[in-house]
Amino acid sequence: MLRLSPTPSLSSSSLYFARAVLEELARADILRVLGQSHHKRDIALPPDPESLPLGDRLAADYRGMPLASSLGAEDIAFHITRGVDPWAEDLHGRPHRRMSRPPLRDMQAALRILALVTTSEELARIVTPGTVTTVIIPSSHERELVWRAMTDLLPALATVFRARGMDWTRPETPVYGSDGSGSKSDEARNAARFAENVEAAIAKGAPVLALASHRHDMPDVGQVLCDMTMPLPPLTRQMVVEMLRVTHSVTGQIAEDAILGRLPVDCVLASLHPSLLAHAFAATSTLRVADRLAAISERSGTRSGTTLDDIALPAAVRDDLSRILDDLAAWNSGTLDWSEVSASIMLHGARATARPCSLPGSPDRPEFRSLPRAMRIASATDIKATICVQ
Repeated sequence: MLRLSPTPSLSSSSLYFARAVLEELARADILRVLGQSHHKRDIALPPDPESLPLGDRLAADYRGMPLASSLGAEDIAFHITRGVDPWAEDLHGRPHRRMSRPPLRDMQAALRILALVTTSEELARIVTPGTVTTVIIPSSHERELVWRAMTDLLPALATVFRARGMDWTRPETPVYGSDGSGSKSDEARNAARFAENVEAAIAKGAPVLALASHRHDMPDVGQVLCDMTMPLPPLTRQMVVEMLRVTHSVTGQIAEDAILGRLPVDCVLASLHPSLLAHAFAATSTLRVADRLAAISERSGTRSGTTLDDIALPAAVRDDLSRILDDLAAWNSGTLDWSEVSASIMLHGARATARPCSLPGSPDRPEFRSLPRAMRIASATDIKATICVQ
């Protein structure tokens, strides 16, 4: 039985690639904006970056010395209390050419996909001709965002691969378009279209990076050849820090500890609407971005909440609840069949014995929070993996 591990962080190898890919995405975005400013009459056709003035190309790559390198500990702390990041500011006062609208969608997709692998060998395998990888993304809206991000993400990955002397073959990226809420005929058409696209990609002999809602979305030929099936990791604090390193720093450095001290927990970031993330990143410094994210967390009422560890429960009950939560999270990510999800459990007892709080507070993870409330608190029926607390 497959289980979900805790929210994955970027391995040292993945982080090495991620920083280079984010830099490439940022550079391409800055040059695109500069190119459009030079060609206002035809902004639909961004010019070749190499045709831009040398000053523009150098500005996109500029990395200064941090202001903090000339400050003592007290002065650094003073700047931080004012919301100014002395590690991100240039020693000589050179302003950061911030992107007016940083490619957050592409950056998120890059970080989350790179979090799937732990070594450069695993990453290289995904783009090896003939390999098939399935990435599980239950939300159709999120699948579409990741798929659209591939337009800029794959060229950035190609640049980083080649700069490191690694083989690169552009993968085919078929995406399953259904959200499970349409009619049976719509579902059938979506499944048939996805199967056709997967089979065509496999026939080309190219690497295939399929975006599906569940591993069973893959047609038979795809399941036979699939090398890896993995749920897409959620956005984390570490990923936000890495994005800030390129969107809000002219030095490539940031006040990481201070930022982490202000950011909300991972499960809040994972459930954040893209518009709210963009709103936060419109702030003028790394620390102010973190403050905005914290304020959004407070206003939305999203909390990390009580977990099973906060509640006194008999060992047997705790084990049963933990097993069901793990199974539901694995099912929601597509790594566990519904037939394998643990059966329901009844919590019974007198009033005021903390029966309700043992469940709503227990799933402190984004995968479980995305489940309908009916899957978390339901009457004792034949519905699989529901828990009755009343």
